[in-house]
Amino acid sequence: MSILRVLIVVFSFVVSAQATSVIPPTFDELVRESELIFRGRVTAVRSGWSEAGVKLRIATWVTIAVERTLRGEAGAAITLEFMGGEVGERRMEVAGWPRFEVGDRGIFFVENRQGRMCPLVRLRHGRYRIVREESSAVEGVVRDDYSPVEAATNFAVPLAERNASPSAAARTPAIALAACEALIASRSALLPRMERAAR
Repeated sequence: MSILRVLIVVFSFVVSAQATSVIPPTFDELVRESELIFRGRVTAVRSGWSEAGVKLRIATWVTIAVERTLRGEAGAAITLEFMGGEVGERRMEVAGWPRFEVGDRGIFFVENRQGRMCPLVRLRHGRYRIVREESSAVEGVVRDDYSPVEAATNFAVPLAERNASPSAAARTPAIALAACEALIASRSALLPRMERAAR
């Protein structure tokens, strides 16, 4: 096993241990720790070598078309950098990081848009998926693991290590997208940004 692969395995183990200790934020914490909150659709996912920092490392750039901004300012699209990805035969997989595919829609809580590790608030807790409920065709909001968000009082729930199926999420009642966005906008107006160190 090459030295790089050994380092990747060790790094994945360390980050995995850290990821399990991430405390789920309350709804107010999620809003306060965000410099930018927006709804959007993933339009591109690209991995490569990042020159940011002292040494080269594998990174993934996720480009998201902005549909609506709920806090802060954003243009028509935004590209966020995440540590990890795959370049040729080399792969760095970071446990606890969100995963993206083109076409994914969601509400994104961005702690630091210039962040080079994971710019979202508390890793996967900073990304909420948008699904269409089968029974009513209404768009609802679920967590990154596809578990439903029923109200602001149950945002602070640990995420499962394995995602539920998207089809199961579509059959489970969740908070409506319009209601969730109204809640975010109202709390954002009342809660100033909590400054945190850049990652």
